[in-house]
Amino acid sequence: MNSSTSSSKIFWKKSFFFLLIFLILFLGVEITSRWILKRFSYGTLQYDQSLSYFEKKSAQVELLFCGDSELYYGIQPDQIQTPYFVHNFAFPAEGIIATYFKLKAYLETQQCPRLKFIFLQFQPHTLDREKRFLLRGHGDFQRFVPLYQIFSIYGPKETLIQGLYQSYFLKYRSSLNPSSLVGLWKQRNQPPPEKLLPSGYGEADGILDPAKVLEEVEQKLSLKIEPDPNLLDYYQKTIKLAKKYHIHVYLLQIPNYLDIYVRESKKTPQNQEYQKNRLLNESYSRLKEGLSELSIIRVPVELFSVNHFRDVAHLNKAGVLCLAEYLTQLFSKTLPEK
Repeated sequence: MNSSTSSSKIFWKKSFFFLLIFLILFLGVEITSRWILKRFSYGTLQYDQSLSYFEKKSAQVELLFCGDSELYYGIQPDQIQTPYFVHNFAFPAEGIIATYFKLKAYLETQQCPRLKFIFLQFQPHTLDREKRFLLRGHGDFQRFVPLYQIFSIYGPKETLIQGLYQSYFLKYRSSLNPSSLVGLWKQRNQPPPEKLLPSGYGEADGILDPAKVLEEVEQKLSLKIEPDPNLLDYYQKTIKLAKKYHIHVYLLQIPNYLDIYVRESKKTPQNQEYQKNRLLNESYSRLKEGLSELSIIRVPVELFSVNHFRDVAHLNKAGVLCLAEYLTQLFSKTLPEK
């Protein structure tokens, strides 16, 4: 009996030290990553400027767009004719978790007293499980999501194993060579290139060549996106957060080139699967439970052609103007008069 008791103690002791070492490694990587991104990443400097631009206007903002690069490059507030003060608060690669904590920080500190409407990006890829992992290495996620929240978002297994591998190894493996490290050191504390300076939204130009992106399109269409319950939960949290401050949330879907390709090509089972994912009916139905005022806006794909896109995911200037015209008409019919 003493022998079994002794073995049990040894087992628990080893398990404890193993978990302790793993936790120390995780914290070390997480803290180091945040330090590196804060000091050496152009993306983080660009994000700082995006926040600064918003903070200068936050007291005036009445209508806000939130999402990733599809909205960042797709929405130009200056082109949308509405009596409401519009701001594009989207940012490249931003996921719903980062959006929730970002909005929470500004709403709880009462920096948006006039905010009445939030248009929240709601696309298949924003609900994809991979989105939750790959964004952990981005500065926007790390800026507003407290370190202690990581476990509650991912769970111990995903945090310590899958999260570390997918967020850091995959993100930094191309940078772990002498020339990249020297480049990072040289650009420390330097302003970002002129092309990254934001004016509240991104600017895009060029026209997509269908032949050059055919392989990418077919690869994306072959993916079966399974909505991540965790991400759906953060959509619900974001909507409820806004409701707490008497802000109405609209879910917004804007077309990308995949929609154009599906519309103009023969409908194969593969394309039909994409259409099914695109509508997101199941996810929307779940979000609408207990949220009777939730509305979804699907911008008609018929408004766009290949000439409205600069790449598979993003509108070009012509597409931006087309979208702005549609939103102008939509807001005049949908939003209450001031």
